[in-house]
Amino acid sequence: MADRAIGNMDGAYFISRTELLNWVNETLQLNYAKLDLCSNGAAFAQIVDVIFPGKVPMGRINWNAKYDYEFEKNYKIIQDTFTKVGVDKVIDVARLCKGKFQDTLEFAQWLKRFYDLHIGSGGRAGYDPAARRQGKALPAELVGDSARSTGGSQRGASPKRAGSRPSHRTDGNTQMLESEVTRLTDLNNELKETMDGIEKERNFYFEKLRKVEIICQEKENDPIMKQILDILYATEGDFVAGDEDQV
Repeated sequence: MADRAIGNMDGAYFISRTELLNWVNETLQLNYAKLDLCSNGAAFAQIVDVIFPGKVPMGRINWNAKYDYEFEKNYKIIQDTFTKVGVDKVIDVARLCKGKFQDTLEFAQWLKRFYDLHIGSGGRAGYDPAARRQGKALPAELVGDSARSTGGSQRGASPKRAGSRPSHRTDGNTQMLESEVTRLTDLNNELKETMDGIEKERNFYFEKLRKVEIICQEKENDPIMKQILDILYATEGDFVAGDEDQV
């Protein structure tokens, strides 16, 4: 079988994590709270099934994978599917199995671009993601708060009782305050998740710069290496307009 063209992947790595998270949830009808949770490869495997319907052995996907050897099986399903349909793409399974956010992000960005090139923004007509999962039980984090909040815990949360009518306007005010507290709590959680992601990216690029610094220090007698070190050690005040013309 002739290899399927991967196409122009320019711009793949400029897709934001928020866009990626929304894309995964909407395409697969899931409720991931963070992109990090896709690191086990299960959602990515089903995305490939959307692109190539019926080519992915959905029954073998482990949605509850928590360990690297379980991650490996999911990513190998993707690689085997690409090989089967003639996609010339080699997946770094060993690296992705470590579950590092930056690796997960980059693979998700690549897969989103690949999806857009083959499916487009309209999605796959007639594809039923829930049916393709064949009724498999999903991890709790994919179920969503609405499904977990039903039952006994809900009984104590509502100030209303059957057949009763509020005698004071404070009941309505209390509900408004509770709603606002919930909204602010959710917003705070979102900000914490964003900060966690920013810190991970910062550490990722800091490690790269540190490696560059070590290499330059070993060869600091080299004029080019010295220039690189000067740039690395420069403070904000060292940069002035027109510096780029003097390089």
